[in-house]
Amino acid sequence: MKTKISPKLAAKLRRLAELAKALRDGQQFSITRLTAIKSFCEDRQAANHFVLHLAELAHNHVGKQDKPLTAKAISRMQAYVAKPTKKGESDLFDCLTELENIQNEYQKVHWSQVRVIGEKH
Repeated sequence: MKTKISPKLAAKLRRLAELAKALRDGQQFSITRLTAIKSFCEDRQAANHFVLHLAELAHNHVGKQDKPLTAKAISRMQAYVAKPTKKGESDLFDCLTELENIQNEYQKVHWSQVRVIGEKH
């Protein structure tokens, strides 16, 4: 799927790609340098594509077999990114609710509790 992006966004993507390569090559950066990713949230379409890409990478990393909920969520994300609609948004929230109901285990970490993430069925 080809999407036209602004020159400003293209420059940000190039800088992030360079940062990713540097991280893979063993360089270390302060967390404030990595917060550049937040700038993608300013452009809703770019944020949607970015989140879909991360979801697809995660899904491929854990293996596609026996992951029906993530497969369904990614399919719905792809449809929403291709054509954002209220129905598509509602479908995504349904997946989120289903996931939250499955992933309802928490662990105490330092001063807070965190949700344990992982598909169980």
